[in-house]
Amino acid sequence: MSRRVALGALGTDSTVVKYGLRVSRPTTDAVPAATTSATVSIDDLRFDSLTHVIGHAPIYKIYDVTVSAASVISGTSNLRHTPGTYAGTFGETLTYVPIPVLFYKDGSTLKGDFWLIHDSTVFDAYAVNQKQLGADTGYEADITKTGFTVYNWNTSQRVFRLFLLDASAVS
Repeated sequence: MSRRVALGALGTDSTVVKYGLRVSRPTTDAVPAATTSATVSIDDLRFDSLTHVIGHAPIYKIYDVTVSAASVISGTSNLRHTPGTYAGTFGETLTYVPIPVLFYKDGSTLKGDFWLIHDSTVFDAYAVNQKQLGADTGYEADITKTGFTVYNWNTSQRVFRLFLLDASAVS
């Protein structure tokens, strides 16, 4: 229990010294008692920098993208929009689909998820106006193994920050 947090040499595996950071669960140790091994059960750890299965998903890439304004769909009283889009590629084909985390950049502030999209099959301008449901607004991202598309439903151009997390260890 005296070895809950370990930073630096965690032990050796096959005569190779393993360096990193580990945090164990309560009542367990982050490193083994013997320094001849760096092996610890993953069930004993909260965080392990030697693997991205435990406690974190490393960032694959970060993009700042400017997405054009959405255009108003005719006959919807400025309530429904066709989104502006920005498509990007990774320059490689991954073996996994990265996990997206998307924020709107408002100056030096990052704003989290918010969106409201009206279903075109049940769109009713009267209901939207009378119930004050508001207009289409918000943003989202589609991610593949080769690239991404960011959608902007706001009627002004916006800058977004897209974090893509490495999900290669997720099955």
